[in-house]
Amino acid sequence: MVIQVRRDTYRVIRQHDHAVASGTLAHDWVGCDDRPVPLPLEAILGVALHDWAWSDADSWPRHDPATNGILSFLSHPRDERRRFYAAGLDEVERMNPYAALLGSLHYAGFESDESEAFVKGERARQERLRRRLGIGADQEETLRRHRDYLSLFDDLSLFACLTGPASLNAPSWLAAEEIGRTPEGAQLALRWSGDETIMVAPFPFRRAVALAIPCRDLPRTDYEDDAAVRTAWEAAPPILHRVEFVAAG
Repeated sequence: MVIQVRRDTYRVIRQHDHAVASGTLAHDWVGCDDRPVPLPLEAILGVALHDWAWSDADSWPRHDPATNGILSFLSHPRDERRRFYAAGLDEVERMNPYAALLGSLHYAGFESDESEAFVKGERARQERLRRRLGIGADQEETLRRHRDYLSLFDDLSLFACLTGPASLNAPSWLAAEEIGRTPEGAQLALRWSGDETIMVAPFPFRRAVALAIPCRDLPRTDYEDDAAVRTAWEAAPPILHRVEFVAAG
């Protein structure tokens, strides 16, 4: 779960819903140059599906025993994450091999120890998918660029979900000056204007991009266990986290 801490509530967003929003940004991307360069459909799909692995884990939120709050993707147990990362990528691979390859590169990039079983398994998946898709040395640069775009849109969507005037827990690694560099080297300047608008310069999308991300607001209180969190989740009506990316000025 993506958890934005607010004054009186926890705004809870499922990981896959955040990822679909990142796919919306990818769909409307044309770049910062004079000549528009939209992304191919398979890369957009890879962005949109990159957190499919969280679908079952995010059926409802869980108790965080360290804080008596709600467990977020940042505090989710590492070994458990690896298990459903691998299982989720198996599912994505059945849907679209290229999307699974991008997702595998993304997840494996979080790990620093190449000897870990999870990393070894994903390296094997990546090589298998490269062969299946016929990706040779001459196409590695395009693959790397699409992986970097996935990271960019992941950050932009998380910026929309976790920062902003109402947020009390915006991570330092999501500061506007820390993210927004495109694979081509352009730096996007990001600035909140009110609670629902992000100003972007230079503007890299074909039009203003309006995100409406499903979420729920749970009371900001101490929770005793998973059952208490689930009761609060089921009592909270589904709403939308709305953010629009617009051209600065």
